[in-house]
Amino acid sequence: LLNFLYFWIMQTVNVFSHLKFDNTMKENNWTDETVDSLSNCAFISICCNFEIKKNYLEEVKHETDEHWFSKPHLNVLNVDFDDVTENVLETKYGQAIGITIEQAQQIVDFIMDRYSKGVENWYIHCRAGRSRSAACGQFLIGYLKQFTDDVKDNNFKKDKSNSLVLKKLLEAYNVSCT
Repeated sequence: LLNFLYFWIMQTVNVFSHLKFDNTMKENNWTDETVDSLSNCAFISICCNFEIKKNYLEEVKHETDEHWFSKPHLNVLNVDFDDVTENVLETKYGQAIGITIEQAQQIVDFIMDRYSKGVENWYIHCRAGRSRSAACGQFLIGYLKQFTDDVKDNNFKKDKSNSLVLKKLLEAYNVSCT
């Protein structure tokens, strides 16, 4: 019955770069103080692990790679893993660590829980908005299309999705369904 009720609700999946995500949050005045009132929205924020964040961002002079929402919220999931397609990869910036199966399970559980609570608008970001977040967006669209064809995305690029992220999300989902 629950899935039937959501059949008529348009689902919108927005995948952003970190900068575009932060600007969208500012434009809408969405902060730690206001996010709990957004019951029809869910946010997945993906940042780098500490070592890569410190070394890489320092060298390329990016601003920061911090989560917009710093306090715990039911409709926000903050996760940290690097943009690599291997579990661990030695780089000149340090040891890059890809998504773990536990993090993938967190994301899948979050999506399933928020969907069951009536979320219609999904906001996902990573540093560039085209690899880790695109993989999460792809998975989310596939998940939502089980229940409704009324899924809209912001035309994010799916061709550069992180294959490790997508693989682990599918593994975690298959575990959840057994």
